[in-house]
Amino acid sequence: MDRFKRIYVPYLIFSLLYMLSHVLLFGSKYAPDLILEHLVYGSAKYHLYFVIIISQLYLITPLLIKLKTTKHKHTIALITLIINLWAIVYLVFPYSDRFFLKYAFPYLVGLLYGTELSTFLKSLTVKRAVVLTTVLTGVIYAGSFYYQTIGTKGYSPEFQILIWFIYTNLCVYSLIILAHWLEKNTWLRDKAVSITQYSFFIYLIHPLVLDGNERLLNTAGLHSVTLRLALNLAVTLVLSTILSKWLKKLFSFLRLA
Repeated sequence: MDRFKRIYVPYLIFSLLYMLSHVLLFGSKYAPDLILEHLVYGSAKYHLYFVIIISQLYLITPLLIKLKTTKHKHTIALITLIINLWAIVYLVFPYSDRFFLKYAFPYLVGLLYGTELSTFLKSLTVKRAVVLTTVLTGVIYAGSFYYQTIGTKGYSPEFQILIWFIYTNLCVYSLIILAHWLEKNTWLRDKAVSITQYSFFIYLIHPLVLDGNERLLNTAGLHSVTLRLALNLAVTLVLSTILSKWLKKLFSFLRLA
């Protein structure tokens, strides 16, 4: 019940807040059934789908933890990889991107090989290979998406999905490498730890800050893509962090965080 309050009450509040902001900023209209749909599927704003995914993974975690002691965890991981790839390519239906099978492999790998994986990623050769491959697959995915968007070159959906899957999985391992690096830098480590206290609220509020800033930039007639990117990044990072600290205090006072 305590976890429900800490995660889903803020989620519900921000879902309603995003719908209200869309009414005020963009003139959107919501029927009661659409409001309910957004709350159930996490579609009030693009990033809220993550809460729906982690809810499913949380429910099956007790079962997955039992697999840590099995002798067949390598086989289970391989089967999960195959199912995961099948799901992201062929399991397509409304809101299918919120179905846990599409994220099962990286989650299971973390549970089965957490400590071993962290040790493995401390090797300098492995670090370089992982970071380089992460950057390379990221560039390939961004390039394929860009050319697909402007219509000068077509790529199969299967190719883009495969590259996206490899890239996002490698990003997880790159973050572990970053965490290892932060362990050696006391000042940055302490700053990172302090920010994690507000990370959930930064996650919840940053698109609202971005929408507001985009509206201001449009009103100001600022059309430079580079300048807009820089301003959006700076304002969103700074303001989201400041607001999240205030929200953390507010929700903690209400015993909701």
